[in-house]
Amino acid sequence: NTFLNANWNFESIWSINDIINDGYPYLREKPVGIVEDELVTEKLLQIYPNPATNQVNINYDVSIESIEIYNIAGQLMMTANTEQIDISNLTNGIYQVVLRSGNKIETEQLIIMR
Repeated sequence: NTFLNANWNFESIWSINDIINDGYPYLREKPVGIVEDELVTEKLLQIYPNPATNQVNINYDVSIESIEIYNIAGQLMMTANTEQIDISNLTNGIYQVVLRSGNKIETEQLIIMR
């Protein structure tokens, strides 16, 4: 069997068994190497309303040092450091919000539609 003799190292996600699936690779039932406690189940950064029109609210569990909003081309469009941001000068589109707090950086997509 080619898959058994290829010397590939993909056992962490795939399994190969001559009895199951005729020796072809198949996905394991559970991923290997992910500790359940390390999985993030709740976003720390919340932006609402999203899609937005003229103002967005930022909710973050710790103090906010700076907020940067980038357009889809990666250009910095504005900065802020408050939980309410006036975005009326931004055009319709998709933006990336980058929040900095201490050594943490959180990102979230923002859609502006009027």
